[in-house]
Amino acid sequence: MKPKLLIIGASVRAQVESAIRAGYPVEGWDLFADHDTRAACQRASPGMATILRIESFDRVAEAVANARSINLRQPSNRWQPDVAIVCGGVEQHTSAIAAIEDWLPIAGCSAESGALLTKQDLLQEVIAAAGCMVAPVSERLPDQVIPSDWLYKPIPSSGGLGIRTGLDLDLSESEDESRRSLNHIFQQRIDGESCSSLYVATDGRSKLVGSTRQLVGDDRLTDSPFAWCGSIGPVRLPADRESQLSMLGEILTDTFNLRGVFGVDFILNDDGIWPVDINARIPGSAEVFESFDRENHHPHAFNMIEAQLGRCGFATCWPRKPNVKENICGKAIVFNQTGRSMHVDGRVLQNLLRIGHAENRISDIPSIGTTIAPGDPITTVQTTSSDPQGVESSLLAAAQQVRDCWT
Repeated sequence: MKPKLLIIGASVRAQVESAIRAGYPVEGWDLFADHDTRAACQRASPGMATILRIESFDRVAEAVANARSINLRQPSNRWQPDVAIVCGGVEQHTSAIAAIEDWLPIAGCSAESGALLTKQDLLQEVIAAAGCMVAPVSERLPDQVIPSDWLYKPIPSSGGLGIRTGLDLDLSESEDESRRSLNHIFQQRIDGESCSSLYVATDGRSKLVGSTRQLVGDDRLTDSPFAWCGSIGPVRLPADRESQLSMLGEILTDTFNLRGVFGVDFILNDDGIWPVDINARIPGSAEVFESFDRENHHPHAFNMIEAQLGRCGFATCWPRKPNVKENICGKAIVFNQTGRSMHVDGRVLQNLLRIGHAENRISDIPSIGTTIAPGDPITTVQTTSSDPQGVESSLLAAAQQVRDCWT
């Protein structure tokens, strides 16, 4: 019998859909409980899937306590999960992780692994050992540098949130300097193409699933210069770069005891591969690989939940490299760039759903009554095409259709 899953994150729609496809009973907790996530749960077998909205990650510990209390008082009336899966954003909240770990085993990378990954000296040694380029980091903005050439980043980071350049940072802020260095780093900004690689780690071994091109700070989708706006792929990389990425995954897995699905964000330029972030969780690009395998009817389709639970094995067809007959896939996050709040009523929802009935898929659809603040994500659009340029064009056209839903 398959274990019952509790999936917690900022938005767990993709993970819940993946769990349903793989036949796992699942309950999702996220910040939105979007319309299509609820619909996916309703389409599943009765009692197989539910979604609950939590107000913030600061309330996760309270939600865990409430669930445990209900289970103790009414064990026959409460759905009891067996395993938890933690997604983007939650890993930065130690109280939430502690409450979850005290209740359930967490599939994937442990809190200890995540803490180790914040040790920059060790991480840089691992990156160099794999033959990759090492982006300089510092606890403080170095002297005699151009501030705009350095990024001030939270560790760990998620979706590009909280990243600023040294030029935008007020170094006279009242925040204590020693505390600042514990939660953030300065990293030299590297020019090149933003990419991401996806891995699966099981029993101390890792396998590169493939790589995608990332949409980061795209002003056609967001006003935030460092926000992750989506992924397109899989992409073909030169054999030597692919070998470096495979080696990097193996050394990361061995050094930090990584398990399940994890990702590496990197910059690709003529000098080589520059890893800039290690995501010890299921990254947003994982959905692109699931879509690619379904679109092209691969017999050994990637499933992020099976991989997170260590139940998928390593497919001989990894890393994924599309051939000329295969469509590639992409997803883009559409952000509110209006400068004002956007409200979702019945008319807007119906307009959004009509986009999903066209050639593009729309997901993370906000429910009626949702208010979307300036700068917040509105929804996700997904599409396929025979080439990356076609995917990008379709995504941007769909993004405009989303904005037109309010006119």
